[in-house]
Amino acid sequence: DPDLYLQSASFISNGSTELAEDCDGEKTKAAIDHISTKINRTRDQIRGEQTARDDNVDEYLKLASNADKVQLTRIKAVFEKKNQKSAQNISQLQKKLESYNKKLRELEMHGVPGHHHRQPREMLRDMGQGLKSVMSKPREFAHLIRNKFGSADNINSMSRSGETEGEEGGERGERGHHGSATLPGNCSLGSTHSATGLKFQSDDGSECSSVTSESVPGATTTSPHSMPLHPNPNPHTHTHSHPHGYEVLLGEVRRNNQEIERLKAKMEAFKQAVHKEVTFLSHALTEERFRSERLEEQVNDLTELHQNEVENLKSTITDMEEKVQYQSEERLRDIHEVLESCQTKISKMEHQQAQHQQYLTLEGLDNSSARALVVKCINVLLTLLQVILLL
Repeated sequence: DPDLYLQSASFISNGSTELAEDCDGEKTKAAIDHISTKINRTRDQIRGEQTARDDNVDEYLKLASNADKVQLTRIKAVFEKKNQKSAQNISQLQKKLESYNKKLRELEMHGVPGHHHRQPREMLRDMGQGLKSVMSKPREFAHLIRNKFGSADNINSMSRSGETEGEEGGERGERGHHGSATLPGNCSLGSTHSATGLKFQSDDGSECSSVTSESVPGATTTSPHSMPLHPNPNPHTHTHSHPHGYEVLLGEVRRNNQEIERLKAKMEAFKQAVHKEVTFLSHALTEERFRSERLEEQVNDLTELHQNEVENLKSTITDMEEKVQYQSEERLRDIHEVLESCQTKISKMEHQQAQHQQYLTLEGLDNSSARALVVKCINVLLTLLQVILLL
């Protein structure tokens, strides 16, 4: 049955491919761990840059609140330079993070690229061609023996036994080509350079020794006319021992296929989980980037508004200073005018008092007490007038 040959050959080829897949899996895992470490380090650097930028904004706001116009311009230039440098560093780190995420997705989907393995379809195609040649060789040997001995009675039995021996030779050849595989105890494998005997029964009951199978890689091929004959007391033992071995092989193949399907399902679930996690992280990173941009815009708007308010306050204070100075000068001028008028009135009153005293003296008032009383009354009146003028 060709399907039986293909299944056995696919099982035999699993020995070397499993080792290669294990090596590729370890390399892929190591590469994924390395890329994950780089991603975590890049994220830490982005957080550090964002923290430094926030600290710069806080420091700028603190210094701008206590600086004049010249210092504010200098502080603003330094802050813009630092902010631009931080934004450039964050942009470079984000690009690096995106490239690392892309490499991680490629590793998770395709693994480590390698050129030393063939595709499974090519391997199966080459193996199928080899098995076809294995199946065709025993029939050719049977026809050669029939032509030599002139008997055609046992061609079918010889063909079946030849196919059975061809299977054994094909298994040996495939094992030598592809590497080790797990086989049952009753299916022994010889060296790839040893000759595999194909025994056919002749017309008189004797057996003809086989010729070497040409399908086995590295086997030496001899002519069927030069091989001696060997007796075989039980010619059907070898042909009847193979079905049990093939059943064991088929069972192993089925179990391996089930294990492969289970691993495929597990790997698919793991890929979906990792893809969901990467999508979630990408979405979170996009939201964080959008939020940081919004916060940066708000900080810039608040800084500009704060600067405008400070400038408005400074202009208002300057106007108020000028207004207060003008009002104080006007008030001082008015006070000087009032004082001058008061001094003028006092001088007039003193002059009038002197004239009045002279008049009293000229009249010749002899009563000193009356004169003192009049003087006191005049002084009181002058004091009252002075107080009234000052108020």
